[in-house]
Amino acid sequence: MKTHLATAALALVMAAPAAPAHDMPLPGPRPFEEMRGGCADFAMDVTREAAAWAAGPRAEVAAAAAPGAAPVVAAATLTQVALRPHPEVAFAPPPEQDRGAPDRFAGHVRVAVPKAGLWRVAASNGLWFDAVADGRILPSAAFEMQTRCAGPFKVVVFDLPAGEVALQFNGSPTAAVAVLLLPWTEH
Repeated sequence: MKTHLATAALALVMAAPAAPAHDMPLPGPRPFEEMRGGCADFAMDVTREAAAWAAGPRAEVAAAAAPGAAPVVAAATLTQVALRPHPEVAFAPPPEQDRGAPDRFAGHVRVAVPKAGLWRVAASNGLWFDAVADGRILPSAAFEMQTRCAGPFKVVVFDLPAGEVALQFNGSPTAAVAVLLLPWTEH
């Protein structure tokens, strides 16, 4: 009897449809020493980001010094963002981590999120960025970087509401950063 039940259970599992891609689990936290590799060392699949970086930026914008003047960046478009010297940028709310210094760069952009859910924000360097909606910083759901990957360098996953969401950047070692917003999965 136990053999028949086990066989029946196995048959049900094998016949069940695969979990939808949007149910793909988020990667758990990893020690920073595991994030010093190349693009193949990401714990999450960054194939879409790598393809966008290989094709190059499709848009360019200048980041704003204040949140209210921030330009809009399109989802699914690799965008080169020209940043400002950090001392010129005002933050509201204050960044979760302020990595500013006179030799660092910062700024604000907005993204139009077409559908609420998990979104990945990829960046070309190790700057700090926060997602802000309704005047508050949204917590990240996952984070991954690989310091020897030219694109993307870093990916942060956020549970974003539909509509306009601000991204505030600070602590960039370079005056520009490439940024890409994609849904967590392709579906």
